[in-house]
Amino acid sequence: MVRIAIRRLGYTHQGGLGPFIFASTYRGAYSPNEPGGKLHGIAEMLDANPPQYFRRNLRSMIAIARTNGVGIALTTWAHSAKMGDYAANEDYRRGFAQTNRVAAEVAAARRVPLFDFAAAMSDDPTYWYDGRHLNENGARLKAEYFARWLVAEKLVPGAAEE
Repeated sequence: MVRIAIRRLGYTHQGGLGPFIFASTYRGAYSPNEPGGKLHGIAEMLDANPPQYFRRNLRSMIAIARTNGVGIALTTWAHSAKMGDYAANEDYRRGFAQTNRVAAEVAAARRVPLFDFAAAMSDDPTYWYDGRHLNENGARLKAEYFARWLVAEKLVPGAAEE
């Protein structure tokens, strides 16, 4: 309870990427695989590490779901660059776009339905708690978008379009 009270009063903060990325001392990340630990910036790290494991994980999830007779659909991920946190950082937006492209490519190649939530969701701050998380208004809108899409794609048995 003391820890919760201290956190609520603002004396401590949850660890996260934002303070790390925007710290005045942040210059990049060290590679543990290189002698001397060469310093890399975010863009350089994205270039050196294509999303091959993300792609493989999506393919694996689809295969497992199909093997077990479970329906599957993929979605892109939305964010708002208007909230002023690291989701506004150009390198991070590049990474977000990269993973969304992979999701779309895997969905097309594996013939899995894809909801392009990133294209549908507004980046208006009215809907966002921060650049990565929706607030109550955003969650309500997200639920409406997903529900309409699931019905339109006939992914909900017995559901009728309005």
